[in-house]
Amino acid sequence: TGQIENQVTVLAKSNPSGGFDVSDVSDDGIDNDLNTIDDPTITELTFEPELEVTKTYSLSGDDNVPDVGETVTYFIAVENTGNVLLTNIELTDVLTDISGNTTLALNTPPTVTGSTDVNTADGSLSAGEVENYIATYTIEQSAVDLGGIRNTVTVTGRSPNSETNDISDVSDDGDDTDGNTVDDPTIVLLEESPMIEVTKTATVSSEDEIIDSGDLIT
Repeated sequence: TGQIENQVTVLAKSNPSGGFDVSDVSDDGIDNDLNTIDDPTITELTFEPELEVTKTYSLSGDDNVPDVGETVTYFIAVENTGNVLLTNIELTDVLTDISGNTTLALNTPPTVTGSTDVNTADGSLSAGEVENYIATYTIEQSAVDLGGIRNTVTVTGRSPNSETNDISDVSDDGDDTDGNTVDDPTIVLLEESPMIEVTKTATVSSEDEIIDSGDLIT
């Protein structure tokens, strides 16, 4: 926490032709603080470092149905929801199958695409600033076989006067209609459609084109 102290001194003349002979230093008007005269007016400043991370996605296909070979583009919004500057912003992205047991690999890691405060360097967030990133993954058959893709990103940052990254948040998928309003992973469901088709044809080896005993069927 911090504070701002403010006081004003007022000078006045009791005789217009004389010098300033009356003065007073301001009081904060609070006497139950055991200081009954001329104490400064103090405004307490609360130190509130906070982060909020949201991750959504879009698909490259026209039908909005994820298929093998299509690209999933992840959009990551990192917002400084606190009231102090955060520095040393770092992202740790985890991409797995739907159950979280098998690790998958992004084709391109999170990359900065822009920010709402052009005066702040990449990797730092002013109060209220949102920094945007994108990452991509091309759907592989192994992901379909495993039923889907699960993705989360953990973002850490450093508050003033700290020597380590002491603020963090795990991404939310931005969809609160699913009943989970905080830090749920971004899920891409991949529909499994097991299907097999068998075709069998035959040819007959016969000199007279009449199928007889002894003819070979291939």
